[in-house]
Formats: sequence, C-alpha cells, structure tokens
Amino acid sequence: MSSLPARPTHPADNLPVLGTAHQWRRDFSLLGALIGGLAPAIMWTVPWLGVPLSLAGAALGALTGARFGLLLRSQTNTLRGSLPIPAMMLYLPLLGGLWGGLVAGTAGALTAGSFALLAGELTAALAIGAYGGALSAVVGAMVGAAVVGLLWFPYAFLSVMRQRRWPVFVGAAVMAPLAAPLLAVLLGGL
Repeated sequence: MSSLPARPTHPADNLPVLGTAHQWRRDFSLLGALIGGLAPAIMWTVPWLGVPLSLAGAALGALTGARFGLLLRSQTNTLRGSLPIPAMMLYLPLLGGLWGGLVAGTAGALTAGSFALLAGELTAALAIGAYGGALSAVVGAMVGAAVVGLLWFPYAFLSVMRQRRWPVFVGAAVMAPLAAPLLAVLLGGL
C-alpha cells in the first residue's frame, strides 16, 4: 500500500473565495470617501459651502464605506449560486445608490443647514439644509449606483481569481470625478 505524497499547499488556498473582509472594508472605505467627497459637486459653485460639504461627504463616505464593503461582500456570498449574475448586476447597484444617496444627502443636509444656522437663520437653515440634502442625495445616489454597478462585477471576479483589484479602483477613481460634476450640471437645470 503506497501512500501518495501530500499535496503542497499554498497560503492563498486558505483564503475565502471572495477575499478577506479586511480587503473589502479597506477598498470600499476609500471608494466611499471618493464618492462622498465628489457627489456634492453641485455646491462647489458656492465655495464657502462646497468645500465643507465635500469634506463632510468624504468623512461620512469613508466611515460608512467600510460597513458597505462588508455588506456587499456578504450579499455577494449569500446570493452567489442562487441568483444569476445579471440579476445581481441589477440588485447590487441599487444598494450602491442607496448608500451613495444616504451618505451624500446626510452630508448635504448637515453642512448646508449648519451654515445657515450659524448665521442665525433657523428657517433658512431648514430650507437650505433640505435643498442641499436633497440635491446631494440625488447626485450621490446616481454616482453610487453607477460606480458600484460598474465596479462590483470586475471587483468580485478579480477577488475570486485572487488577482489584484487596484486597476478596477483606478477606473472608479477616474469615473467618479467625471460622473459627479456631469450629473450636477444635468441636474442644475432643475
């Protein structure tokens, strides 16, 4: 009776199929900061409001992006095999839109309203906060859905293949700055 030699193992053989949770947290935290910082581009025409709005959006995006990365990873793991990939390509951008809209809308409402409140105008603070929040939420939702929609499949595929994912994020980093001002200009006529 001969025993076969043990199969050599590679450290990558022990990794989860979709990569580690840390990788998804890190990558989507960076993406959240990018989307959250650029989505309020409509307010950049008002410098005293646009810069703080972008900083607040970037901070909220980074903080929530880590949790969103974990959610996206768990949804991908849960739905893998039970939901066809084209259906996942429709469902997961909805999550991205919800995430982008909530982050940008929150940043827009808090930042826009706080400046008017500092000026002592409570009624104006509520109106400006609602307008800034709503407009930022619409742009953030569109950018979040577009970026996550275009990013998710290549990111998940490269994770499964254990390949580097940085080219996908370079693409997202190029797309988000172009998408946010374009959407802001399109919505500016509203």
